[in-house]
Amino acid sequence: MQLREVTDDDLEMLREHRNRPDTRVWLGHSSPISSDQQRAWWATARLQQSPALLRPTAMFLIARDPDTQCDVGLVRISDITFDSACVGSDVFAEHRGKGYGYAVFAAACARAEQLGARHLWLKVFIENLPAVRIYKKAHFSIDQDAPVEVYYRPTLRPAMRYATSSDGFIHYVTMRRHSA
Repeated sequence: MQLREVTDDDLEMLREHRNRPDTRVWLGHSSPISSDQQRAWWATARLQQSPALLRPTAMFLIARDPDTQCDVGLVRISDITFDSACVGSDVFAEHRGKGYGYAVFAAACARAEQLGARHLWLKVFIENLPAVRIYKKAHFSIDQDAPVEVYYRPTLRPAMRYATSSDGFIHYVTMRRHSA
């Protein structure tokens, strides 16, 4: 999987992807965002990955399939310290179900490790079964000591592609991987 930096030209595509109900359901902030909100986020995000920094505190990258030359997903590496980072990825809707999930996430982890992160972590809704399977395959496990956040999402429940609890509550957990 190839990774390239997000550019200004990607912003509208990323906003449209982020605003899809089947994407928003798995975000901590699940309301749709406007173009102005996206531009404000990007202004802050660019500062976090500025080449002027001794070390970036976040990176936002597009994952590209080297065989098809199609952009297939988004990679986020944030909370970067000297030995840890939060990693995340998402496959764009039109490429879901085609086997890209693990490859995109593995590329995110590899880039974080290139930055020196030995301890990788993420937050995920435990009901997001495909994501949890990918993270477990990448040797992440649930941090039993981290607090669980509970979100109420009854209006977005139809966007979930598989069964979850019928009460509209979903549970946000921390998963970690420690490398040698």
